[in-house]
Amino acid sequence: MKPFFFAPLLLGLCIAPAAGAIEGTALEIAFKDRNERPGRVLIQDGRARGESERSRYSYVLADLTMPSLVFVDLGERTRTDASRVLFNGQPERYRLESRGTAEAVAGRPTREYAVYDDNGQLCSRLFVWSEPLEPELEALRGWLGRIRVDPKAVLPALGRLADGLLSPCARAEMDAMAELSRHGLLIKRINADDITAFTVTEVRTVAHLENCRMEAPARFENLPPPELVKRMLYRALFGGRPEPDPRLLERCP
Repeated sequence: MKPFFFAPLLLGLCIAPAAGAIEGTALEIAFKDRNERPGRVLIQDGRARGESERSRYSYVLADLTMPSLVFVDLGERTRTDASRVLFNGQPERYRLESRGTAEAVAGRPTREYAVYDDNGQLCSRLFVWSEPLEPELEALRGWLGRIRVDPKAVLPALGRLADGLLSPCARAEMDAMAELSRHGLLIKRINADDITAFTVTEVRTVAHLENCRMEAPARFENLPPPELVKRMLYRALFGGRPEPDPRLLERCP
């Protein structure tokens, strides 16, 4: 599992004073990855949807009050509840260091933190947006603050060996999320090679989405996390990926 496999899809900040989205609208948070590919997070009625150009045939859905997260694959017509993987473990393998006030991102000042793995290796520099936060962004911060990654839930048969699914830095960054969220909302990450892995660029109010876009497709197959990982590994080794019906990209499944 790559570091921040889900989190970059669910991060955001606002360039206007705290007010919250207008009733009957959603909050759209735009970001870009290390290759300048765009993505967005939509927050509406306590739920969030994350999607990006990098993974245009899949998206994630989160209930910010539960917390929960579901991975939806339009090509294979599957849905995977990853809640147990993200919220069932114990944070233990990191050190978080405050580096003080940093440069503004999308018009707001940030605070910088450095994350080290349990071997003392610098993993990344993380920038948070403190306050004031809009209610929607405060809910997102609370959701991120409840992350307790549990690698064993990905492939239970591996037991403690499942820890090897995450690199030391990937584990450190995920484990640090709860503490980091107490200081603010993560909005930018620079890795140990000084490459900006993602950054939030804008937040804006958009029209209310159809409710079905914020819900996991009921008719899709329920795919357990272990099976999802196996399929991802298979595609990484041998290629090939079912493409969705183009209509699924324009309307609710």
